[in-house]
Amino acid sequence: MCRDLSELSTYSYVDNVAFRLIKNNTPGNYTFILKGTKEVPRRLLQEKRKNHRDASAL
Repeated sequence: MCRDLSELSTYSYVDNVAFRLIKNNTPGNYTFILKGTKEVPRRLLQEKRKNHRDASAL
């Protein structure tokens, strides 16, 4: 959920290889899942809710 690549290191741990991969593949229809830092709001770091009715319907 970053506006641009400069915000990436604020919200996630990214090594040089991962940064190059992301930079080469954006913009595009990709989702990159990275380990979050403490700057990420706690609400986004919660475990998935397995008993959620909408998720169960899928």
